Amino acid sequence: MTWEKLAALSPEEITARDAFPQGFLPLPHANQPEGGMVFPKFEIDELKKQEDRDLTRFDLDFDLPEHFVPEFPPPIYLTTRSDLGDVSKGKARHHRELYELFNGILNPKQIEGLRLLLTPFPQQQFNQTEDRRSTRASRGVACFDCHANGHTNGAFHLVGDIRPQQFRHRIETTSLRGVNIERLFGSQRGLKTSRTSPNSSSAPPTLTATT
Repeated sequence: MTWEKLAALSPEEITARDAFPQGFLPLPHANQPEGGMVFPKFEIDELKKQEDRDLTRFDLDFDLPEHFVPEFPPPIYLTTRSDLGDVSKGKARHHRELYELFNGILNPKQIEGLRLLLTPFPQQQFNQTEDRRSTRASRGVACFDCHANGHTNGAFHLVGDIRPQQFRHRIETTSLRGVNIERLFGSQRGLKTSRTSPNSSSAPPTLTATT
């Protein structure tokens, strides 16, 4: 089979011949029965250095080589200030540098929305109870722990609304770049939005990249 021959087949023919490329099939979770959030080592190391917050799981490690995952840290482009180019300064953003970096560039409401994206909240595998997968009790996970600088770092989870367990798909972190112009999840007067708090409604549009 070649790519040219594959392109000439209809979807029904590809299914009948079982010719769909194996490399494009969904990956199983590294621990399919258990599932949960798993972070790449470079993200874990960066958070340890910045905040002394450890997202290491004691039961498994990230399973993809680094050359298969996105660049880290990714650049940040502001749709409201495209003239500034990459404002990340080559660093993964965390709450200690938030105000210093964005004061005068974003308005106070946008900065508050960004703060929420950098605030850890308890999560099933990372919390302060015994029902966790980290050695030490954890403050939890922040939005930007997966969506690094508003992009992606390759962290993955397991979709939770499919039964039985073996049919659940592995889901990898998607990029937030371009979300501001999506009809359903953007801020461009869409009928629906992805915001969960009035304070965070302005943050995603300012952090998506215009590439």
